[in-house]
Amino acid sequence: MMKRIIVFICLSAVVLSCLCGCGTSGREYKDDIEYNLTENDGALIIKEWTFLQGSGAEIYYKIGDTMTLLGNTTGADNGFCPFAEGSYEIKEYGDSVCVSWCFRASDNDRSHWKSKTFEFPV
Repeated sequence: MMKRIIVFICLSAVVLSCLCGCGTSGREYKDDIEYNLTENDGALIIKEWTFLQGSGAEIYYKIGDTMTLLGNTTGADNGFCPFAEGSYEIKEYGDSVCVSWCFRASDNDRSHWKSKTFEFPV
């Protein structure tokens, strides 16, 4: 009985470590999008990814050779990649930028938008 419990615990630990580790390792990254900002000398770098049926993007601020992660976006659960499809808007506000992106509930629906504001590093 004790051997079964130990085997169960070991197998559970292996399965959990595999599940926890596959969250980022299985991401498929799209081509980076570089958006040159007009109000300063920097650029936004959008690294969009898909994993299973989900999608999202990492938003970076690049000035010179330095890139700083500003934050992340999330998409819908259908794998739609709005940045790769050109379904996004970027608005600058001095010390911050607002990124809006479309995600769709079905193949023909592009009416759902999300937005997120990111502060530039000082």
